[in-house]
Parts: sequence; structure tokens; C-alpha cells
Amino acid sequence: MSHRVATKSDNESIIRWHSTAGMLVISFCAFLTACDDEIEKGRVETRSVVRALPERGRIWIDVHDRVDPDLWLASREAGRDLAPADPAVAATGHRLDAAAAVFMEKPRMLANRTVQLSAMLAEIGLAEAPSALLERLTAAQRQIGGRGLYGEMCQHYFNARSQGLPPERALAVRIERGRAGR
Repeated sequence: MSHRVATKSDNESIIRWHSTAGMLVISFCAFLTACDDEIEKGRVETRSVVRALPERGRIWIDVHDRVDPDLWLASREAGRDLAPADPAVAATGHRLDAAAAVFMEKPRMLANRTVQLSAMLAEIGLAEAPSALLERLTAAQRQIGGRGLYGEMCQHYFNARSQGLPPERALAVRIERGRAGR
């Protein structure tokens, strides 16, 4: 029986693999922590918004930011800062509330994930408005029933769209599997 002795190259490969795996685990834990903070806390009504940055200029709403998700998301979609009394802000609030009723995430994370999904789709030439995405994914979860994970639904939608499925077909498989309990 012959035994192979590990070489320096083998050891370096193992160390690189462990370093990469460790970074992935740390990143994933940080992601889950951010989501858990939002799931644990209720929606904080913050109509008095602190504006350290213009609403549309923010790329993400952190858990400690005192930013109204309705105002932020509506301003991002409009491409300019909107007044809190703008009808688009109220419409966005209704969309976020509808999504919060069927997903486990709170409005802050729903707004963040929606902007993230919209940007990812735009990067591959499939621009979709955040309001349309929020409505489409919320409607899909309503068809499935129960409360789902919005991040999971976003990932499924992105994968389906990136494979060439049109918006109306992109969620059909997810809806069918969800109804079947898978």
C-alpha cells in the first residue's frame, strides 16, 4: 500500500480553501444577523426622517438608520428625493405593508432587497421597476399562501429571469412548488 505525502502545494491549497470557506461563513452569518434584526423587531414608524444622505443616494438602509423605507424606496424609484407627503410615498408604503403581510421580513429589508434585485436585473439588461418587482413577488407569495422569505423569492426570481424566462413565467415554478409544500 503506497501512501502519498502531502506537499507544500497541497497544504497551501487546503489553507486557501479554508480561508475562503471561513470568509463565506462569516459573510453569511453577517447577512443572517442583519435579517434577524429586522425579523425580530417590529416596524418602527419613523415619519420624522433623519436625512444624512439624500434618500435616493442611499444604497441600503441599515438597521439603525432612522429612514422611512416608504420614502427611501419611492425616492429611489423616482430618481429624486420626494416629499414625505408625495402620493408615490404612500403607494410605496401600501406595497411594503402588503409584502410585510406575506413575507417574514419587515419593510426595511423588503425595500433593501427590492432595490438590490432591481439593480441585479439591470446589470444583466433586464431593468424592472422596484414597485413592479414588489407587487409581482408579493402576488406570488399570496398564491403560495402562508408567510415566505422575501430574500429567497428574490433569488428565485433573479435566477429564473437570468435564464431567459419572462416576468410572468419567472415565478410559476416557485408558486407550483410552494403550493405543493416543497
